Amino acid sequence: MLEARLVAAVQSIQQLRHEITLGRIERTKKNKDIAEKIAVGIRDEREIVVPPLLAIRSPRTKRGSRRRSGGNKEPKMVSRRWALWKIQYNSGYTTHQIARAWKCCRSTVEYARDKGFVTGRK
Repeated sequence: MLEARLVAAVQSIQQLRHEITLGRIERTKKNKDIAEKIAVGIRDEREIVVPPLLAIRSPRTKRGSRRRSGGNKEPKMVSRRWALWKIQYNSGYTTHQIARAWKCCRSTVEYARDKGFVTGRK
């Protein structure tokens, strides 16, 4: 009598484990499908192409002496750079992604965004 109950309990536990495993497999498939649908809209900063002419360069002078910009921070270059940032921002990239791709500070891109990606004094 006791052995029969024990066998029945073991079988029911095995059945429950089997059902749980099937549920996990089904849930994993469902989550994978949902994740693939979400991942389609996600963009990666490695897709951003940075033209070498517009890339931000560090100055060549040593610290302590009179510093100049890296040579490509004139208004004409900055306006071109900001125009590219505007295109990238409007196509769905975040300011963090743009900054990482261009190897600059995030606040630089956010400053440009706050100014409407238009250089010059307003």
